[in-house]
Amino acid sequence: MQKKKVLIDMLEEMIHEQLNLIDKEELNNYINAKKQVQTLTEDEVKKLCVEVKN
Repeated sequence: MQKKKVLIDMLEEMIHEQLNLIDKEELNNYINAKKQVQTLTEDEVKKLCVEVKN
């Protein structure tokens, strides 16, 4: 499976799980992170995942 799709799906799940638990500003941070990932290429996401993993 593509890392980009996995990351977007994870962010989407986090958004829905946190919807009623965190304030609007923090929720917007998750939404903005998802939007940012959606603009990246698969290769950029792979590099990002490696950087975070290390």
